Amino acid sequence: MIDKSYRKRLCVDIDGHIPQDIIESGNAKKLWKYGYNPEYDVTIISRDGTIGQIYHLEGQNIALPKKPNDDNIRNSDLRQKDQKWFRYKVPKDLSNFNDIYNGDGNLTFDAEMQIIDSLEVKYNKFIKEDVFKIINGDWVYIDGEAFYITGGHYFLLQHLYLTKEEIYPKFRVTQLEYYYWLESCYADHRSKGSLLIKNRQIFFSTVGGSEVLRFSIITNNGLFPIMGQTDQDAKDLFNENILEPLQYLPKHLLPILNNKTLGEKKLEFYNPSTKKGRRTIIKIYPSTLKSYDGRRVKVISLNDELGKITNYDVYMWWMGYASNCHKKNLKSKAICGGTAGLRDKGGENYEKFCDASELFDRNELGETKTGLYLIMIPADYGVPEYYDEYGHTIYYDPLQPTLNEYGEHIKIGSNTYLNIKEANCRNDNELIAQKITFPRSRKDAFLAMDNMGMFDLEKINIQESFLDGLKGTAELKNNSFRGDLDWVKEQFGEVKYIPNVKGKYWFSWIPDESLRNKYMRKGNLKYPVNEHIGAFGSDPFNQKGVASGRGSLGSVVGGTKKGLENSGVPSNTLFLHYAERPKDPNIFFEDVAKACIFYSMPLLAETNKDGLVRYFKENGLRGYSMDNPTKSQDKLSETEKDWGGMWSEATSIDRQEKTALTWFANNIGQDDLSVDNCKCYSEDIIKAFKEYMPNKRGINDTAVATMFCLVANHYKVARQKKKTEFTRKINLGLFKKAI
Repeated sequence: MIDKSYRKRLCVDIDGHIPQDIIESGNAKKLWKYGYNPEYDVTIISRDGTIGQIYHLEGQNIALPKKPNDDNIRNSDLRQKDQKWFRYKVPKDLSNFNDIYNGDGNLTFDAEMQIIDSLEVKYNKFIKEDVFKIINGDWVYIDGEAFYITGGHYFLLQHLYLTKEEIYPKFRVTQLEYYYWLESCYADHRSKGSLLIKNRQIFFSTVGGSEVLRFSIITNNGLFPIMGQTDQDAKDLFNENILEPLQYLPKHLLPILNNKTLGEKKLEFYNPSTKKGRRTIIKIYPSTLKSYDGRRVKVISLNDELGKITNYDVYMWWMGYASNCHKKNLKSKAICGGTAGLRDKGGENYEKFCDASELFDRNELGETKTGLYLIMIPADYGVPEYYDEYGHTIYYDPLQPTLNEYGEHIKIGSNTYLNIKEANCRNDNELIAQKITFPRSRKDAFLAMDNMGMFDLEKINIQESFLDGLKGTAELKNNSFRGDLDWVKEQFGEVKYIPNVKGKYWFSWIPDESLRNKYMRKGNLKYPVNEHIGAFGSDPFNQKGVASGRGSLGSVVGGTKKGLENSGVPSNTLFLHYAERPKDPNIFFEDVAKACIFYSMPLLAETNKDGLVRYFKENGLRGYSMDNPTKSQDKLSETEKDWGGMWSEATSIDRQEKTALTWFANNIGQDDLSVDNCKCYSEDIIKAFKEYMPNKRGINDTAVATMFCLVANHYKVARQKKKTEFTRKINLGLFKKAI
């Protein structure tokens, strides 16, 4: 007998909530209407007039459709051990339409429509059934149990190709139940949508992007706003979870698209030449207080990382502006979510926002203060590797080792795993960080973080474990070594690299000789020529000593830019670190100059301590001192024009931190971290990320230098308008009658 004692579900079966005879009477006449039923205090997510199981989840009573006969449930003819989710087979004519019919890209619109008409007849049954499931859902047996899958969950599992992982999503029961929750928010007329206190493994962004894509291809004249913590975050969500998966949709689901607006900020399902299409728009809106205020959201909006917004009060954003875009008569809903930031970095406002969305606090109309419905999914249900091969959470300790979804034997449950992680924390700060990273309750998610670092500790732990695992290997020796830089002959001439296990500089990459010591002249000044490859950032020091006898170090970090794959240069990688405090500051300044000249890359230095930028100018190196990249030339002060560099003040520091947070989130502790894609081999830089606290910024020189390096390399890039390159050619058409 198969052990199932380790399984635990979010939903609680409330059998008897409605008397069975009343259920059966309504089912016989198909009287149960989709929506909230006040007589029995239940939200019905069934669309066929029937109800079956009723679950309770986070204050909502949710009624599913009645279970159909086994003949109408997928997998019913399989042995129980073989009953797993697998995608329906899509006809190749639909999945590979362009490769088969338009390989040369010269197919005319009329010719394409003729082919589509014929395929619509040929695959009429498959198309109708697929569209029906996208709207109404599906039934499937998993390990002997019949599961109702909502239309949204079906669309994600069947059609949302995850381009980063190069797979379609796995079936997981926790995600299935989150979809029950979302559908209940759609169905309940008292609700303006869902607010999730995020656990990163629940795939909020994936689910939200999938729902935007699903609704957009079946909606006419719709507006689907997308907003994130930063504009770049919203772009990343849009690209990874909407724009890229769009290209993998089968032909009968592909909408007509306005190619003139195709890009990182907008999708418009309309062809101005033929005047055909749904006239529906998916659009990124800036992260501002008024955001998409005044726009009528017809179906859903997607609002991510609301707990870390710092430039306005997220509670006021919703109550004063965004909520008005989701009026009841429009039947529009918001999908909202986020983890809590530092209390003074959006966390306090977010907690107020969540408190006002609690379901137990309703007015006489049954509405929460915000109109949103709050849900918290404990981290125990989202720990990687703790899903069994059927998608159930391995919550309790199994009676015997059980296989997870990767075929590995698991001996303990996620609950025990997290208990052990918490018990092994060495101090209160580590325990708080652990609970914030893996929140198991509302209290965990909003623990005071005034003394905590702002970077994701879980990702840091993954990066540190990866580097620890490489110790003693050739891979680490090739990517992490020390050495010195010195003049070949005269000062400020050519520089040479000298291997030295106790050297001042840490390296992970030395440029080819063809890239070293290069420069160009503009007038009497030398300028580096490898600015397109990378740059340095520095947090310098001026004083020869301080009263306490202690002083901060001078720090320099070097990094490369994005898009350098296949160039022989590591792309988007931190490659140099130097942290010293010589008795004479000029020694530090000279060491920085050696790095810039050797790599032929510019330096962005903090100018609150201006000794370094002065030294560069006084020694003919002004061309190597980068101007503030966050300002246009006409906005630079006379001092900035004279010396270069960037002054750290409130606005500037906020930009530095946001740039670093974005880079960190995408490049540290990745799920697929390997030698081939590691972007930082420096334990000291990782430690600096771990210890960085905004209220103690002055003592973390390496973190500040890293931020300056990242701003130098990425700030302008983040604001450049560029088109997304599809990995698969799309000649977008439309099955005219499919949906």
